[in-house]
Amino acid sequence: MGGQTSRERKRNPTDPFTDTVFSSSVEDISNENLYKDKQLMGAGESSNKLMLEVSKLKISLSTHHGGFRNRDQYYLPGPLFGPYSFVNISCGKEEMDDDDQHNRKNMVEVAVVVRAVQNLYKAWKGFRKQLSIAVASPYTAQVDEIKDKLGEKYKNLDKFIVKVLTFDELQGKEEDIIILSTVRSNCDGSLGLLSNNQRVNNVALTTARQCLWILGNERTLSKNDSVWKSIICDAKNRNCFFNIEEDKEMSDFVNEIKKELDQLDEVFDANSPLFKNARWKVLFSDNFRKSFGKIKSLQMKKLVMNLLLRLANGWRPKQRNVGIICDKSKLALKQFKVKDLYVICSVDIDHEEFRYIQVLKVWDLLPLVDIPKLVKRLDSMFLTYTDKFLNHCKEKCIEGGLEIPMSWETSHHIVRHKKSSCIQEGNNERRFLQDSKVGDSLLLTKFYSISSGMVSDLLSSCNGMELELPFELTRQEMEIINFGKSSFILGRSGTGKTTVLIRKLVQIEQLYHVASEGFHEFKGCRSSKFEIAEDGERVEESEETFLHQIFVTLNPRLCCAVKQHVSGLTRFACGEKSAEDSTSIRLDDMDDVSNFEEIPDSFVGLPPNLYPLVLTFHKFLIMLDGTLGNSFFDRFPEAKEDSNESSKSMALTTFIRMKEVNFHKFNISYWPHFKKKLTNGLDPSTVFAEITSYIKGGLQAWNVRDGKLSCKDYISLSSSRVSTLSEPERQQIYEIFMQYEKKKKMNVEYDLADLVTDLHLRLKEKEYEAAKFDFVYIDEVQDLTMGQIALFRHVCRNVEGGFVFAGDTAQTIAKGIDFRFEDIRHLFYEEFVMKSRGDRIYGRGEKGVIAGISQLSQNFRTHAGVLKLAQSVIDLVYHFFPLSIDPLNPETSLIDGETPVLVESRNGKIEFSFMLSNSGDCGRSLVGFGADQVVLVRDDNVKNEILKYSGNHALILTISECKGLEFQDVLLYNFLSSSPIKEQWNLIYSFMKEKNILGHTSRWSFPSLDHAKHRLLCSELKQLYVAITRTRQRLWILETGDGEGFSAPMCDYWKTMQLVKVRGLDDSFLEEIQVCSSKEEWKSRGIKLFKEQKYEPAKMCFERAGEAFLAKWAEASGLRAAAWNISTSNSDVAGVYLKNAAIIFNSIEKFEEAAKCFYESKEYNLAGSIYLENFGDSKLQEAGECFVRARSYERAAFAYAKGNFFTKCSIYLENFGDSKLQEAGECFVRARSYERAAFAYAKGNFFTKCLESCLQGKLFNKGLHYIPYWKDHATQNNYMTRDMNEIDAIEQKLLKGAAVDYKKLGDKSAMMKCVKAFNSRNSMRIFLKTEGCLEELIQLESEWGNFMDAVMIAKGMGETLLEAELLEKGKHYKEASLVILLYVLANSLWVLESKGWPLKQFTGKKELLDKAETLADNVSTYFYKLVWIEKTVLSDERLPLSGLQQLFSDSEQCQSVGGEILSAWKILDVHFSVSSSKYVWRFHAENGLSENQVSVKTLVFFWNVWKTKIEKIFDYLGHLESDDVYGEFCLNYMGVRVIDNFENNKTIYLLLQADAHWLKQISCKNLHRRGRLVSCNAKQFADAARCYWTSEMLSVGRKVLVSLKALYEFSKDISLLLHCQALPLVHMYSVAKSLIDSKLLLYKEHDWVFSYLELSMDNILGIIFPPDWRKPLTMEMIIRRETKEFKDLVEDIICRISSSNSHLTYQEIGKVVMAVLGSSQKLSGETYRKVSLRFGSNPFWSSCIQSFGKRGYRSMDVSAVKSFHKALELTYYADCVGQTNYVAPNCFIYLIERLLTNIFCLKGCFFSSKSCLLEWLINREWNKNSTDKFVADWQEQFSHVLDITAAILAELLCNEQDVITWMKNSKLGLPYYPLLVLRLFVALCLLCANSGKYYDFLFELLGRTEITAKLPPEFYNFIQKLKPGNLEDNVRVLAKAFRRIGNSLVVVSSGECRIKYDIPDAIFVDLKVHQGREKLIGILFK
Repeated sequence: MGGQTSRERKRNPTDPFTDTVFSSSVEDISNENLYKDKQLMGAGESSNKLMLEVSKLKISLSTHHGGFRNRDQYYLPGPLFGPYSFVNISCGKEEMDDDDQHNRKNMVEVAVVVRAVQNLYKAWKGFRKQLSIAVASPYTAQVDEIKDKLGEKYKNLDKFIVKVLTFDELQGKEEDIIILSTVRSNCDGSLGLLSNNQRVNNVALTTARQCLWILGNERTLSKNDSVWKSIICDAKNRNCFFNIEEDKEMSDFVNEIKKELDQLDEVFDANSPLFKNARWKVLFSDNFRKSFGKIKSLQMKKLVMNLLLRLANGWRPKQRNVGIICDKSKLALKQFKVKDLYVICSVDIDHEEFRYIQVLKVWDLLPLVDIPKLVKRLDSMFLTYTDKFLNHCKEKCIEGGLEIPMSWETSHHIVRHKKSSCIQEGNNERRFLQDSKVGDSLLLTKFYSISSGMVSDLLSSCNGMELELPFELTRQEMEIINFGKSSFILGRSGTGKTTVLIRKLVQIEQLYHVASEGFHEFKGCRSSKFEIAEDGERVEESEETFLHQIFVTLNPRLCCAVKQHVSGLTRFACGEKSAEDSTSIRLDDMDDVSNFEEIPDSFVGLPPNLYPLVLTFHKFLIMLDGTLGNSFFDRFPEAKEDSNESSKSMALTTFIRMKEVNFHKFNISYWPHFKKKLTNGLDPSTVFAEITSYIKGGLQAWNVRDGKLSCKDYISLSSSRVSTLSEPERQQIYEIFMQYEKKKKMNVEYDLADLVTDLHLRLKEKEYEAAKFDFVYIDEVQDLTMGQIALFRHVCRNVEGGFVFAGDTAQTIAKGIDFRFEDIRHLFYEEFVMKSRGDRIYGRGEKGVIAGISQLSQNFRTHAGVLKLAQSVIDLVYHFFPLSIDPLNPETSLIDGETPVLVESRNGKIEFSFMLSNSGDCGRSLVGFGADQVVLVRDDNVKNEILKYSGNHALILTISECKGLEFQDVLLYNFLSSSPIKEQWNLIYSFMKEKNILGHTSRWSFPSLDHAKHRLLCSELKQLYVAITRTRQRLWILETGDGEGFSAPMCDYWKTMQLVKVRGLDDSFLEEIQVCSSKEEWKSRGIKLFKEQKYEPAKMCFERAGEAFLAKWAEASGLRAAAWNISTSNSDVAGVYLKNAAIIFNSIEKFEEAAKCFYESKEYNLAGSIYLENFGDSKLQEAGECFVRARSYERAAFAYAKGNFFTKCSIYLENFGDSKLQEAGECFVRARSYERAAFAYAKGNFFTKCLESCLQGKLFNKGLHYIPYWKDHATQNNYMTRDMNEIDAIEQKLLKGAAVDYKKLGDKSAMMKCVKAFNSRNSMRIFLKTEGCLEELIQLESEWGNFMDAVMIAKGMGETLLEAELLEKGKHYKEASLVILLYVLANSLWVLESKGWPLKQFTGKKELLDKAETLADNVSTYFYKLVWIEKTVLSDERLPLSGLQQLFSDSEQCQSVGGEILSAWKILDVHFSVSSSKYVWRFHAENGLSENQVSVKTLVFFWNVWKTKIEKIFDYLGHLESDDVYGEFCLNYMGVRVIDNFENNKTIYLLLQADAHWLKQISCKNLHRRGRLVSCNAKQFADAARCYWTSEMLSVGRKVLVSLKALYEFSKDISLLLHCQALPLVHMYSVAKSLIDSKLLLYKEHDWVFSYLELSMDNILGIIFPPDWRKPLTMEMIIRRETKEFKDLVEDIICRISSSNSHLTYQEIGKVVMAVLGSSQKLSGETYRKVSLRFGSNPFWSSCIQSFGKRGYRSMDVSAVKSFHKALELTYYADCVGQTNYVAPNCFIYLIERLLTNIFCLKGCFFSSKSCLLEWLINREWNKNSTDKFVADWQEQFSHVLDITAAILAELLCNEQDVITWMKNSKLGLPYYPLLVLRLFVALCLLCANSGKYYDFLFELLGRTEITAKLPPEFYNFIQKLKPGNLEDNVRVLAKAFRRIGNSLVVVSSGECRIKYDIPDAIFVDLKVHQGREKLIGILFK
């Protein structure tokens, strides 16, 4: 515990269960502390009372002696769990409870509580003494979670008692240990139940005997001034407040818990590693989905999903006992426990595109007790798998501790199922599969793939709501879905055709959604829409486009189900949440009209939220009709009556519904009335099919103008290959057709063929103008005629890829339909593909673009036994009628199932009637013929016969009624024996004989096929197929009335094929087929039948279910449907049906249906009353319509007026004479029909209201017409006399209104006539301003002579030239001239979206500038010159540099800011365009521009001038209220006029160039636009202008820097003098530094500025201190080094090196010291301080820098010099000479020279070289301080220093190789070595001359030729003449030698201390005499 705080050490025992006791127990809790606690927080009485209770509790905790020890009780180790603790758990997270949103829980606190109880139990086991623990929380959800986690573990222990209670339950109880879980942990401090202070005080804090531990979040509980804030403060004051992290064991535990909880939350995150790292594909079954949906706890759901995702990642539990080995198949199942449930999984094999791969299938989520049953079922299913498949499932692959799926190439061909012959017939498991329901078979189970979206939907679903989720499809289904062209899907019932259509639609929606979100380019699906249109032209997508898809089917029930399914799947695919009511389908939705009320009757302008459209074909036709205009129904007066634009009238709705002739109406109302000789030998279904499919709906009919085949053409069809009708029969049918058409016309009725024909005719005349669809899906296409299908060609733009047709021609029993899929393919090619291509020519090979027919052959609805029987029927159709059905492969099923039963009976009818009537009750269920069983019969006659004795005991349906339905069991009754074709069934024997399956003993004759005779056999076989395929499980075929043996051929056929088994109709059979159905099942069946509009059987089901309400609903719906069918043949009976239906509907409160039925029965008053009384205001229009038809006009008017349908109130005018004119007028006014209102008021002499109506309706001319009448009659009418005062005001209003109208019409002349008739100028002004007629207002002001008013208007309009013209007219020449210049400047910069500078030409520019000059000539000479300057600057004339310089000078003289800025800018542009070689490098180049020459100086000068001006513009932009010349220039430059709006006291910035580039900085939505005028506010202008000038400043600055860099590179390349090379570097630094200091660099893209700064800093020291020390010895370089820019640059270099974060190297130290000593001024104290601190690791250098900072070099004393020497000595002898980061040789020698010079100067008079003295004087600012003192014992003081220095110099000269290595590491070239040797010799010579010593070193070195060979000959030739002991002669020799190398010897004296030698070749300087820079330079640079 070494890291403990004093507080922890005070409270924490070394061992929790020893006798160690702390000194602080009772002593720490005295009465004094008690009273101090009472004052805590000072929060009032309640808070003090609570603190008192807390204090009492602390005393009791400290003084109680009991429990485990007779001292303070520490039951657990660590500081957290003492007598009293508040444990802060900041990492907790409160959650809402799944069932109660007001309830809360905190799983981290739950975990801490459970861990604490576990630890207490472990501690208690060692002592076994009584211990009671209470865990309490204010929230029941938290209590439940803690109980759940603790389980039953501590329930039955004797002395260890654990209670988990709510706060309320804890009240009055005392326990040894209380643990409070406060739960709340949020950011806003919400406390909820914790805010009840009294509960906390009385219950929670007063019940602990030994210990109280509070768990909570300090931040949440302290947020508000609550009791909890006081508790926490108290705990802190007592050292009883702890963070959970202070206990390591608990902290680690909490981190683990938090990690687990975070993992649970990751199931919501699509980017979580749980999804990204998934290795396995996990599929969960529908059973799992249902079980998962039953879980209420969100936490539990998260745990389950987390487990599945971990399994997907390859995790498997370490223990091996999770497997269950199936008994028979030996396949291992896996079970994973999640709380009290188990996830059951197995490994399976999935077939992907190029491989087989293992997947994980999740079968269910079950309690332990239900697992054996599932295992048994799975084992039975696995037995159907091949051994190879099972072996592959058993294989495993482990990689890095994870189990990963294995995969195999497709060449392995892994077969899943065994062949049926391989499965033993007697196998019990197989029998189990057969006997179970097909729908419950595991072989047909739907599976769903785990994904982030799937998990999110499953977790977010609530209330057991069943979601629409995409299940896994077969490979064949996916291939069809992914097929990219238009396709045809053919499949029998139950093969998943509709599923494929829906999933294809949803997949395309998902792809489009992803593409529109920008994830990746959307291809394929949209290509036809947005790339190539049908006419071959390219089409571009606009912003408004979206995906248009439509799904169409004939069946309303199927349409509703598909609509619901598509909606759910689309939401899932696009990542949206599922709606709570998404799966609930109401019975109301089944009505084909009400189901589409929200969809308009037109495709034009449909909003995106309606897509994808799912429609019935009937609704599709109505919408297409509404889209094309001139509706088909307009020809019918009944339909047009009372129709209006806003909605479809009841008359039209009723007409469409009741006047359509379908087969049922044709059969009932038309067929009985045709002549018998015509109908003889024909059945109505065949006739209706011929009429609708061929005469009016076939391909040939389209080429006829009226859309109907002639008799001749129709009869000619008998020769076609598909015809089964003879010519005479066709003749009969055509005559029936003619009578039908005549009767239909008389009845004012129509059929769909009429509507379709009309649509085709209109589409030929008028193009389809609505948005075309991208994809069209047509399901159950066999129910449509060719003519109906052909309509879809016109509505889809994507012909070759956008159509999908699905259906089954074997189910073509829809009356009036007859075709095959091959016919559709032919139709599609001829009418869709070829016509969509227009006149483009294609070869024969183009037909290949038409896809073949895709067949779905796997049946998911029923088993193989039924499918084989159905296939036997299809085989007969194929054989006898091959052209009537599309050939398909036989269907397959994974389930063998029960063989269909052929029931034989002698007394069949009696037994059958007994079977149906024998039923009874079984509890809440009914025993008998069940809800999922049906008796199928041929027609209504057989059905009615059965119903006589079956009553409502069984469901009886005809075959046509059952289409689209499915049942568990089907009994097909007397289908064959009641067949109208009778003996024709014998034809089957011929088939059997041909197939060699007929026995030789047969006595039957075999007829041959006669198409004319046997044509009905095809229809019979198809109906038989439909009947067979209605069952999912069991099929019984019962023939009881076949005395003539009509059923024998078919039965013999099935028996021979062994497709049926024969049973007798005995008691065992009757008992076997009876089932027990619950009332819920009967209700469910009734709902299904109701949705299929099978109302009578639905009613029966509802009655059996005891659902009286639904039974009445079905009864009423049935009556209504029956009425519609007989409305033509027997209107009276139909009316009775409708009235009865209405009465029933009204009794069950289905008011709208009741009203419609009353309306259709012409009981209009009753219908209107229902609408008026039961729908509030929502159906008032319908009520009015009903009352109008009932001629109850007053009630109609009341309804219309109440519903605000005022135009309908014309009934007042039409039916009440003059008595209701005022009421009529009021209605018309409210309907905004003002002209009719004015007419009504005028007719009734309500003149005031008449005129008001004219004003409201803007009927100004009509109103003005009434005014003279008023004036004429005012004296005759007292009432009108009273209103005379209003006439003038009304007349003005009418004049204004008329003026507005004329303006809208564009007749400005007539408008102005009205305006000029106003009664005041002010009203004219107001009107013209309000209407925006400012040009007219300007004209009017000019006419009045108000030119300045006109000027202000023109200025506000942005008409700058018009403003100038008006100013000129008003003789304001100065202002006019300035306005023209402003216009020219703005247009020169911003015309044609220019980005600004430089100035551009535009048409008329020169003329405008001349005009400005002419106007200025009328003002003054000064103003004229000013205008001339700006004209010259703005002109397009190219001036030479001298001219530009003169223009700049003139601008300065005339104080023209614009002239200065623009001329300087032009001069800079010239500099930028000139190459570096053209620049002048003379030191004095002031007159360069006058000579048309540029230099670095002129470039920098004009940059500084220009920059300074622009900076003043920035100052203005920061203070727009200031009025200065820079602001005026900025506004003019940007093309902005400032206008003060006095109305709202705001300033408007009007933009003259609305498309100027600088405006792009302002969002378009933030600009204020009014017509052509665009303006912004002050802030927007300032921000945009600041942005523009920032860009320009950086742009120009960059160009300057680029030029300076080029100049520097050029100076290096041609080896100019060093001061020339230094010049661009110094200015580069100053320019870059100024840009950085300006704070314009806000973004990373401006990092380029720093690169130029670094370039200058990296290179300048090399120029100041080059290896050849003689090169800087020029006056120009000296002067350059003394500039401020140079000084700043050097100081910046020093600071940059010193500010490095890394350890300073000797190389960096050397550079810094050299820069400090070479600086021409003393640096700032802060710089010295920073450098000194950075040199901290080198104390001698640090001391030197401190000395420099304190005293400089003017008063360097002996100690400073010695410190300098010591630093140099240590640097020299440092063990890093050979390293690259060591001080450079030239730097080291420079420092040696500076050391020697400083030593010599202390002598008083000394010898120096010119270079050394200059460096010394520059640093001293050319002054010798008079206070400098010479050192008297100089030789003695510095003897040691000079000795070491001499030795260093000699050593460097002797060790050539080491020095060369040193130079290489310092990146100095070898050519510099001779210069280094020379420099060392010069230093040694000066040392000898000044000290008189060390000549022996010098002479010895001169004797070494390998050294002297490196010296210049002219230097060596003199220096070798040196002689020992002769100082004066030696100095003369040195002077001559130094002069020869260009670095003269300087003899320095100081007053009386002088050297009096005569040395002609030396320079003599007396620092006492020659003071000042000029004198010294004059001497040194003679």
